[in-house]
Amino acid sequence: MTSVHPAPGTGELHTWWLSVPPPGATPRPGLHPSDEDGNGDGQRQWQRATRPGRSLHRHRRAFAHAGLRLLLAGYLPASRGEPTPARAACPVCAGPHGRPYVSNDQGLEFSMSHSGDGVLYAFTTGGAVGVDVESGPVLDRTRHTVSRWLAPHELRAIEAAPEGERPAAFLRTWVRREAWLKAAGTGLAHGMGPAPVQVPGGPQIIDLEVPDGYTASAAAPAGTRHIRHRRIPPGRILDTAV
Repeated sequence: MTSVHPAPGTGELHTWWLSVPPPGATPRPGLHPSDEDGNGDGQRQWQRATRPGRSLHRHRRAFAHAGLRLLLAGYLPASRGEPTPARAACPVCAGPHGRPYVSNDQGLEFSMSHSGDGVLYAFTTGGAVGVDVESGPVLDRTRHTVSRWLAPHELRAIEAAPEGERPAAFLRTWVRREAWLKAAGTGLAHGMGPAPVQVPGGPQIIDLEVPDGYTASAAAPAGTRHIRHRRIPPGRILDTAV
């Protein structure tokens, strides 16, 4: 049986964006399944998935992971059953916090990041991928903490930007570094590590276009082209998010 979404070809990057509706949100037209039989199931599903009693963190996490399961099921043949993400061992300490993966024979690699109500997903084949998204503005204490981990040349580049553009320069540097660490499989478990560099055969940093208020980058195999960016309608993941 074929998959819904053809897997990225060699050197291709697919990204997806999900805007998580707030708890208790009233559905807009097109955000929940139409009730052709008039039984109101779509409306009830929406109310359950966005129920006000769920904490904001759990609500956002539920939608983010529901979107991931939906996309993995779309990329991988349905005959294999529902894909179950797992974590590889960290390449530094062998701890269970390495890159996420699913068993498949297509070489599909993926990464997910969420900040605020935004969730970003990335998929490649033939090499690791990492993605990071952050929403601004960044708190002063966060900027101070992260700045201690940045390389001197990164700090100089941020300071060289016009004063009004420094917050954006900081966010861009931060997401590039986190995306690189996710592709490496260590994440932040061992600190920020060395600065990502563009070298032949090394990870390629790709800055991504995302909605206003967010900054995002991906780290993918060298030579990767970003060829597809799509949005996930929240109504498509109601059953999973519930």
